[in-house]
Amino acid sequence: MIWLKGVSLRRELTKRRAPFARTLGIARMPNASEEFAQAFSSGFGVNEVKEIEKSEELSELVDYYDVVLLVQRRGVETVASFYYTHPTFELGPRMYLGGVKKIGTSPYDND
Repeated sequence: MIWLKGVSLRRELTKRRAPFARTLGIARMPNASEEFAQAFSSGFGVNEVKEIEKSEELSELVDYYDVVLLVQRRGVETVASFYYTHPTFELGPRMYLGGVKKIGTSPYDND
């Protein structure tokens, strides 16, 4: 379970229409939490999380995915957003992440 601190909707990010997409991948930048990326991977049924150094590398994933959910740090925030791989642009929504917890455990557990 992922807690969201906030969401920017697609219409707030771009006026571009979302293109048709068939394949979804999950990627993360090294400064972002692996725990968030794995939670999204599990939730969306994606087997592998790709690690990329910078967002410009999203275009290199075009042979594998139409759309990638990228988990990254922006300042003190952990952010996840959907990107179309070619041409590369942010689709949205952009999610500001607050925390992650395995289902079946209390959010108040201190483990």
